[in-house]
Amino acid sequence: MPLLSKLRRGELMMLVEAVTLRSYSAGQRVCKQGDPQKTFFIVESGKVGARAGAGTAGSQPYSALAVLRVGCAARWLRSRSVPVVQVRTVPSGPEFEDGMHFGEMALLQGHRVEKDMNAVTHSTLLCLDNAVFESILGPYMKLIEAHYNTAILAQVPSLSKLTPVELRRLCDCLQPERYQPKALLHRKGEALNKLVILVSGSCTIEGPGVAGKDTRDPYAAMEEPWDPDRKLLQAGDFFGQMALLSEEVSEYSVTAGPESVDAVVLHRKDATALFGPLHRLIIQREEVRGARKDEDDAPTEAKQHWTVRDQPDVLFEDLRAVALLRSGTFSDVRMVVHKPLGTVFALKSYSRAQMKKFSAEQLPMRDKTSLTVVGSHPFIAGLVNTYKNAKKLYMLQELVPGGELYHRIHPPNLIGSAAGPGGSTKLPEDHAQFYAASVCIALGYMHSREVQQPVAPLPCRCTPP
Repeated sequence: MPLLSKLRRGELMMLVEAVTLRSYSAGQRVCKQGDPQKTFFIVESGKVGARAGAGTAGSQPYSALAVLRVGCAARWLRSRSVPVVQVRTVPSGPEFEDGMHFGEMALLQGHRVEKDMNAVTHSTLLCLDNAVFESILGPYMKLIEAHYNTAILAQVPSLSKLTPVELRRLCDCLQPERYQPKALLHRKGEALNKLVILVSGSCTIEGPGVAGKDTRDPYAAMEEPWDPDRKLLQAGDFFGQMALLSEEVSEYSVTAGPESVDAVVLHRKDATALFGPLHRLIIQREEVRGARKDEDDAPTEAKQHWTVRDQPDVLFEDLRAVALLRSGTFSDVRMVVHKPLGTVFALKSYSRAQMKKFSAEQLPMRDKTSLTVVGSHPFIAGLVNTYKNAKKLYMLQELVPGGELYHRIHPPNLIGSAAGPGGSTKLPEDHAQFYAASVCIALGYMHSREVQQPVAPLPCRCTPP
């Protein structure tokens, strides 16, 4: 589907969780002609069509693999097993069958239903309301505009060290500006404190060497001489990138073309308010990158595979099981001791047979990838090493021995304690604030690294008091 194809995978998965299931009996109206288009429908089973005699202009259904995947994911969330869906060629008719969709203009504001739609047979539809879509992702057009601006900001060299999440936050700081034809956007020798990105129109930038080296083919060079001190900027181009790092006294001037110019600008003060001085952030991340490069360039025998920094390489045969901490459907967690050093770790083991039985083979790889991307953080149990054999996969992590957050929120009713509702003591407010802040900091760091994981009090563990 063209509209949904412009969304990112994480955004699609958020919409999948918001999809609702509705059933319609044969002959029941699904939507009425002339009413505001508020819901996007995907046919899970059954058949839906235009009422007899209704016009069918512009109503040809078409196959959309992306939407089928959304439907499959929604069913997986309900059944916990991935269904098999046949992708087939859509006939050119007014009826919508399994896997087809209609009402996609509900994602945009101001559209109305073009014709009555009724259930031909008993039908089950996956539904996504416009109000739900906007509550999750905001208005569709603003979301697409933010994607476009994020892509432009990613091309700015002075912002290349920022993550996509950080770039998205900068998009919220962009301010629109319009310049009249032939207007002077910037004068040579004046201080510049903003990045300017052209949205429409064109302008000319003039200054020593602004056009760079002539990379045109010989035929183009023959037709028009090259001016290294003059360059034409068009929609998507930008100037003033160094102004985000420090106050720049430019050596160039910028003049609008024969038509008015629309642009968005990012002021240095707004970027600094979000992340602090950008030049310091760039230096810090360059140092981290340099340290990682030095580690990658080390001899193979000296590398620590799947280890966090400052942790020794831990061999599986050097581990001794001490106690079983938790047992689940797919995995068990044991406390183990590294015999040579006496260090205590948590060893998580995944059963290959159980994962295959429940079609969850991707679970350990997802967990390992997430922990590898996250790296080291004070509120996230780091990954130390991984192992495998014919029956199980293993992940060795830092041990957090203070128990689960769930039991801090719902502790057992001890003798002599003040029991709250449900026979449990009440968690002090300052403790709740501390735990909530810790979880928020950890989630914020994970999101900055584009890692999304479900979080609940049960898997969250606490350090000893």
